[in-house]
Amino acid sequence: MHHSVWRLPGVPASTLGRLWAAALAVANQSAAARLASTPSAPGDLHRVLMDLVMVTGWSAAALAGFDRPRILRPQLAVPATVMTRRPDIDLVRSRRGVAGFWADLDGLPVATPPRMLWDAAHLSRGKVGAVGALGDLATYLDRTRRFAVEELLGLVDEPAAFGLPTRPPRLLRACAEELRPGFSHSGTEEVARRIAASVCAELGLRLHPSPYDIVDRDGRVLGEADLAIPDIRFDGEVDGPHHDSPRQQRHDRRRDRNVRGIDWVVERYPTSMIDDDRDAFRRRLRSDVVARARAVGRVLG
Repeated sequence: MHHSVWRLPGVPASTLGRLWAAALAVANQSAAARLASTPSAPGDLHRVLMDLVMVTGWSAAALAGFDRPRILRPQLAVPATVMTRRPDIDLVRSRRGVAGFWADLDGLPVATPPRMLWDAAHLSRGKVGAVGALGDLATYLDRTRRFAVEELLGLVDEPAAFGLPTRPPRLLRACAEELRPGFSHSGTEEVARRIAASVCAELGLRLHPSPYDIVDRDGRVLGEADLAIPDIRFDGEVDGPHHDSPRQQRHDRRRDRNVRGIDWVVERYPTSMIDDDRDAFRRRLRSDVVARARAVGRVLG
């Protein structure tokens, strides 16, 4: 038995433990036959399960840190040849199987972002607000740099490039239509990063070369800074159009409150400013960085 499935009597199972148990329950017969013919170490169960079952849809999204909507039943994908049925598990049966569509999470096969979104759309048919929920998941994956919205648009336009059927789920197409081209702001962020690096060099500071995890003293990640100057605890955020949505603004306020609680400063810069007037962005960023450096007593070069 894999260590993730063990639990003490009376202690609720973790999300990961419940999904492990569901995966083993669905793949039990095929996995048992495979283990009998080729014994495997308990920690190598993913080798046994790798083409039999994977966590997908909203369950995979939950493991990625996205907790809306709250799904009580495990959602798994299996090849069409796996005929096991469980009334308390939602299954996607796929003629293309699951091999090559997952990444390893503590030995458990978990769907990659394109397959996660694809199956979430299938599993959301007939659900109120499904398109909006898919859009929220897509923006979350974009914001956490797991799967850009531009890639989602490519997934819908050319699913074969992702190894998926030529007809995307209707809900996924509707989601893509609601997300404007250019939604992902990775290009603008790179421009902002070059300008910020130049400003920092002028002031004798160092811009962190990549997005930076801001953690509290317990090691909990409170936010990821787009433009980070750790020496003065400065977090510059490059905000694409989705930051205009009320839901995203609520998330931003909560996130910024947590980051400021450990003595970082947060400044937000809309992509429209960076795209339309780079000099204005440079002036404002320089002013913000100088003000922060003075506030923490840092002598600038």
